[in-house]
Amino acid sequence: MKHKIILVLVLVLALMVFPSVDADVIIPTITTVYFEQNGQPYNSKVEFTVIGYGYSLGIPGSPGYVGEKQPGTYTPEDVFSFSAVYDNYGDKIYEDYYINYRHIDYYGLEGKTADGKIFAIQDIKEIPSKCEYVQEIDRSLTDKEGNPLERVCELRFNLDNVEWGGEITPEPNPESISESNGFWVKLACFFKGLFSRSC
Repeated sequence: MKHKIILVLVLVLALMVFPSVDADVIIPTITTVYFEQNGQPYNSKVEFTVIGYGYSLGIPGSPGYVGEKQPGTYTPEDVFSFSAVYDNYGDKIYEDYYINYRHIDYYGLEGKTADGKIFAIQDIKEIPSKCEYVQEIDRSLTDKEGNPLERVCELRFNLDNVEWGGEITPEPNPESISESNGFWVKLACFFKGLFSRSC
């Protein structure tokens, strides 16, 4: 009897998880990165982190699923990020921009140059700057996990008006209502971990 109960629980969990996982597609992507300054290519090392601010939606069908929120009813939080190292103009990085179950209001970038200067770019509307979905692609081109590439993107950053010595902090909205969704973020990370994805 005990084994039957465990089997039923496993089946119920599978039915809850796999319908959403089935549509939860990760798109293997390569991105060409361009930093520019004074209208010229910036050809020096930059360590950078992109941060997306907004809120987590939760997993569709779960009790914690919040759906869309009205502007002004929440404080944007760090819900997406990735880091990379840029050595020269046109360097390539592999980032799939997995933002499922998240609403992002804006992005920011924190960077550090080869000579140790820290800078920040605030309120970036789109990350990546542009993308093309590839219809026919050389099957020998893969992402860092060995998956065939399906999307080619660009990231473009202008260093002319950056905040030197700064770091990204979300602008607090005094009228907003902060909601705790840590449990759902951890749950989503657990399921991403099952498929070798990091949060």
